[in-house]
Amino acid sequence: MARRKNILNLLDMKTIFSIFALLAVLLASCNNPKNETVEKTVETETVAIEEPKGTLEKTAELIEADKLNDLMAADTELQLIDVRSPEEFAEGHLKGAVNININDASFNDEIQKLLRDEPVFLYCRSGGRSARAGKIVAALGYRAYDLDKGIQGWEGQNFPVEK
Repeated sequence: MARRKNILNLLDMKTIFSIFALLAVLLASCNNPKNETVEKTVETETVAIEEPKGTLEKTAELIEADKLNDLMAADTELQLIDVRSPEEFAEGHLKGAVNININDASFNDEIQKLLRDEPVFLYCRSGGRSARAGKIVAALGYRAYDLDKGIQGWEGQNFPVEK
């Protein structure tokens, strides 16, 4: 009995409580179903994706508005692509341009209908979307040119726009 009192005297109530709390946590975690190993079988499906012939590291070469204007005056059969939305295209576009929206799911399919041995000239409002389109078009194996500053740069040079 004297020995028991000596042990209890050595341990204060906080220490005893901490030991019991630790034991309770350990015992509870042993019965926790989160520690059980669950085996699942997951079926996967392989999908083949056709990659462009080139890489997206290729980009379209920038072309200044005045140089494109000279080319358009000399050749009315340019592959001139407006990559903006149909609504933007209707508000005004370069003469002879065809609208192929970069944000349309059919963009790659439509681009691949173009002649591969002829250059492709791209533009958008200010150059962002056409730069993105230029990477895709170049990766598909076309010689791509991107109108510097887009149709805004074109209009800034006072070149005509059709509606």
